[in-house]
Amino acid sequence: MKISADDIIEQENSKAVKTNKDKDDSKVVHEDNLELSELKFSERQKIKRDRIKANMEGMNKHEKIKYLIMYFKWYGIISIIVLIAIIYTGYCVYQSNRPIALSYAVVNCRDQEGFNRAFEEDYKETFGMTDKKYKLERDLDIFLGNPINPNDMEDKDYINVTKLSTMCFNDYFDVFIMDELGVKCAANTGILFPLTTYFSDDLYNKLKPYEYYAIDNDEQLSPVALDISDTEFAKSLNLYDKVYIGFAGREDTNYLNSLRMINYSLGLNLELTTDGRPKLK
Repeated sequence: MKISADDIIEQENSKAVKTNKDKDDSKVVHEDNLELSELKFSERQKIKRDRIKANMEGMNKHEKIKYLIMYFKWYGIISIIVLIAIIYTGYCVYQSNRPIALSYAVVNCRDQEGFNRAFEEDYKETFGMTDKKYKLERDLDIFLGNPINPNDMEDKDYINVTKLSTMCFNDYFDVFIMDELGVKCAANTGILFPLTTYFSDDLYNKLKPYEYYAIDNDEQLSPVALDISDTEFAKSLNLYDKVYIGFAGREDTNYLNSLRMINYSLGLNLELTTDGRPKLK
């Protein structure tokens, strides 16, 4: 036999318990979820409203407010948690989808506080990327090579190479800014693309005056970086006496940002296009 809403209200009201333990104690009507589940939504809501009214019977204004806060607090807490999760997820999606003006790493930056990154805003302005939708990413925590013996790799070098290899595999960086030690280590471990592989023959010929050779992972002497040491840009960074830039990103966005950095640092006017670029493995 179907139980009516009035029958359940009468049953619940009969379960009310009164105690004098504390001034704030009041009649408490407990819900039977099994019985409520058999009713329609509108009937369940009516029962809940009637139960609240029954529980607040005889309470003063202060006690009613306290009761309502305690009754609905979990609804509020859960709603806030869900809202925060939605906002945070939306923010993360927005951040991850923002176009990157430049993603660079400074290898062997031993004075991170002294490193001058004031160029970043000027770089973005130069290429019309001042809109807030563009983001610029940097990593100053990569250290490669043994300063005492460049041919000897320490345990921490292997850790850094593993980290770098993974990030480069995912085309995270556009440009590496390095000292000579960093170039040699990065070239020997295969992190950097040789210039002859990364650029077309025509573009490579334009960059030849700046090329720097190091032993690559095939034990061959290859042009793996550009020497920008004499530029005003390199001197403004406050890094090392000799400054080089190398490239490891395979995507078109990596390539275009590499061309932008070359133009910016060397004062060239290379065409910002992917036409004619070699295919990379």
